[in-house]
Amino acid sequence: MDVPAAFGADENVVSLAAVLDHENYRLESGSTADEVISVERWSWRAKFDHEFSTGATFQHVSFWMPRMTNRVDYIVDVSNSLSTRLLSNLSLVITHSYIHEAFPPPGAVRDDQRLGVVFRVSL
Repeated sequence: MDVPAAFGADENVVSLAAVLDHENYRLESGSTADEVISVERWSWRAKFDHEFSTGATFQHVSFWMPRMTNRVDYIVDVSNSLSTRLLSNLSLVITHSYIHEAFPPPGAVRDDQRLGVVFRVSL
């Protein structure tokens, strides 16, 4: 997929895959829910990478994973990361992830977010 030069994008990718989603849960004693769930899903992914300057990059990845037999049962996963080189072998990476499950597993919440701040060392 081509992006106009005004955006300055380095890489844009859209992909589709078939996935077997197999999950094994640890449930509280006495629970009557299924512990093992296997589901076939489509996995649509959009990925965008951009390099602002040497050593400074932004990445966005989005997944939409509907169940093959029931599209109202889906998972959305959106991740963004910003990375900047501090030294020749040291980078600072800030990430944010958002995950939404239309039908979460027993005991889980429907929406989950994660924020990460990482120092990455290249050897």
